[in-house]
Amino acid sequence: MELEKSFNNGYGCITLTNGKKKLIIEYAPNLDLYFVVEDTSEFVITKEDYQIYELFSKLYETIISADVFNQSSFDYYITEYLGHFGNKFISYEDYSKMNERKFEIIKKQDYYTNLVNEGKIVWKCDDYPHDIGPSFEISKCSDIIKITFDKGDTEKQDLFHPKNRTTVRIRTSGSAYNYFYIPFMTLFKELKELEIDDQIHIEEYLYTKKLK
Repeated sequence: MELEKSFNNGYGCITLTNGKKKLIIEYAPNLDLYFVVEDTSEFVITKEDYQIYELFSKLYETIISADVFNQSSFDYYITEYLGHFGNKFISYEDYSKMNERKFEIIKKQDYYTNLVNEGKIVWKCDDYPHDIGPSFEISKCSDIIKITFDKGDTEKQDLFHPKNRTTVRIRTSGSAYNYFYIPFMTLFKELKELEIDDQIHIEEYLYTKKLK
């Protein structure tokens, strides 16, 4: 898998290419994220590309567990957005102690139940009502993470998109999924900083050996 980065003044996009399929993750000047595919409705990531797989796996597990503010997400949110809670700086350890019993409560909220169902994550575009707009689904099975896109009801969508492209907006403010955009922003930041090692990771070796 190829990883390409293109940035200007902090904004830009990351392109993952797997054969003829591409997944584009764009951070736009409106401070929102966009997940985009062209000429396909599905993008698959396996342990064969372990460094990338590991980041998407962490995204998946973070959302499923409802622990949005794990260490890396918490650090990102504090640095980029808040800097404090109630005018008092707070450590991740203190935050965890305050919230360790809240995850089951979060899982009962609409913004979670609309996002997670039967082990699958479905983010419906924040540009439209949920029964109209495009969406993507993230599922994880054994050594595979699959991202599947749905164009939605294109006849009722008022924003123009090429027929070969599906675009899903993730709002960082005012999203129906509350603060669950944060793991996606963390993923983008980590992909931006990622340098692919030439050395084969043990997980990659074990995965390719299993395929033979």
